Amino acid sequence: MENIKELWKRRIASWKESGMTARAWCKKQGFSQSTFSYWKGIYLEAELAMKEDSQFIELEDEQANKSTLTLSIQEISICLSEDFDSELLIRCLRVLKAL
Repeated sequence: MENIKELWKRRIASWKESGMTARAWCKKQGFSQSTFSYWKGIYLEAELAMKEDSQFIELEDEQANKSTLTLSIQEISICLSEDFDSELLIRCLRVLKAL
């Protein structure tokens, strides 16, 4: 048999996924809002405790795996990633040429 904490954990997740307000979700599910608020508080405390227990947070550098090209003329540099917008580059070069 599922314990009550796990049951409410699933219910809170269901509420979050629904995009509904807590009041609307409770009414639709037939729960009192005070009971929902109580269990939501329990769930959020548990989540916060888990986050506080973490000593390391892994950060990913999104640019680290992308190839880049740097165009430099005198003191002007333009860095391009492999997914750059060619139309934007053309407009930038036209502006620079006009200077």
